[in-house]
Amino acid sequence: TSSPSQEGAYKPYERRLDYLETKVALSEEMGTKSAYRHRLLHENTEELID
Repeated sequence: TSSPSQEGAYKPYERRLDYLETKVALSEEMGTKSAYRHRLLHENTEELID
């Protein structure tokens, strides 16, 4: 049986992992959105040049 103080010691680390995973997922989502937006912009610019 582990004491409550030992159990609590792992909590911040787990919370940190959850935070990092969420941040990575969000940044990946934003990355694909910005890449898509950039591609659209690029295509529109090429159309304007033609």
